Amino acid sequence: VDLYGIPDNYGDGLVAPHLLDRLPFFRAREAMRAWRRVLKPSGHLVVYCNDFGHVMKDQLRSFDQERWGVAINSLYGVTEWIMDDFPLESRRGEYKQLLHKDVFWYGKVKWLLEDTGFYDIQLKNGFQHAWTFDLPFPPRNRQQRVPKLVMTAKNGKRVHHRDTSHVPNIVHFIYGLSPDFGGRPFDIIQYLAVKSAYDVWKPRTIYFYHVYEPSGFWWEKARPYLTLEKVEDVTEIYGNPVTHFAHKADVIRLRVLKERGGIYMDMDAIALNPMPELFDFEFVMGEEGVEGEYGMCNAIMMGKPNATFVNRWLEEYKTFDSSSWGGHSIELPKRLAKEMPDALHILNYRRWFWPLWGEADLEYMFEGTGYDWSFNYAVHLWESKAYQYIEKLSVEYIRSVDTNFNVAVRRFLDDI
Repeated sequence: VDLYGIPDNYGDGLVAPHLLDRLPFFRAREAMRAWRRVLKPSGHLVVYCNDFGHVMKDQLRSFDQERWGVAINSLYGVTEWIMDDFPLESRRGEYKQLLHKDVFWYGKVKWLLEDTGFYDIQLKNGFQHAWTFDLPFPPRNRQQRVPKLVMTAKNGKRVHHRDTSHVPNIVHFIYGLSPDFGGRPFDIIQYLAVKSAYDVWKPRTIYFYHVYEPSGFWWEKARPYLTLEKVEDVTEIYGNPVTHFAHKADVIRLRVLKERGGIYMDMDAIALNPMPELFDFEFVMGEEGVEGEYGMCNAIMMGKPNATFVNRWLEEYKTFDSSSWGGHSIELPKRLAKEMPDALHILNYRRWFWPLWGEADLEYMFEGTGYDWSFNYAVHLWESKAYQYIEKLSVEYIRSVDTNFNVAVRRFLDDI
């Protein structure tokens, strides 16, 4: 279902016959995300499977001796009889396996399609002729018409329109700007960033911008949630050289937010709670430290396309100096916030960036207990300062040890 051998935006159409029934529910969602990935924008999807509601109605209208064969075939997927070498009578009541892992009806499939980013969903019910070989009593081998759920949809990766009334519910990640990935491979923290954004904020699309694509176990787990976009390496801006991968990421995130709007997250940021009240503001940043003592942090930002604050921020890169580490990423937005207060909504420091990066704060986050995460929309992990804690994280440790961090994120590992 992952379609890893097929590139992104590959086809105009995809037909998925009798696949959903054979997948557990969470795998059905993964399959639909993979279908979206390989389809071109507005590409067509056709999916059909057994219609649980119609099948059950059909059974209630049937004679007792007819209903069980169709029910077993259509609902449970008993289709792998060993019939070539043995007559049916000698294997009555036996089968190799139940192929179907879930049941589907119109509302359920429609929700799945919408949740994974499809639109223009249409119902086109149909019938398929099926032989009911499994009847343990006469009449056997009778062909019946089995109701099928047939639905069509279009890929939600449409040409982006400018909805200036709300921040678009899309998420942007940037990773892999250097070939060695900063010496730290795509790991459990990066997976948690992706999965938390998907589960908590339910974005239409999660974009993953990269120069070098990662690999490994956690990348394979995260990839189905993502829409990959390979970008050109940023080497200069307004003629000023850009050499460090962190500064390159600073430029890319601003350009992406200007073009598409949405939510930007560093790959060591974890979404924790919904934030619907923020989608009406033109641009949102959070304080780093109490009352923004250390500036405005750009590890999480959100805004509408072509926001005034972002446009001005990019213009200021005419004076970019790579020797100043946080000059244009933290100090500059703090200054601009004072100059143009109407263009920026400032979040309390606890909403996105608390606990902070001090040693006592990090120890409390990764080893302490008792913190109430209900006020946090998200949390930034300050990976470069917290790596001594992050490098020892594992699925088993997160599930079994009750620290503030582990309690907050273990729900995102349910599918692992």
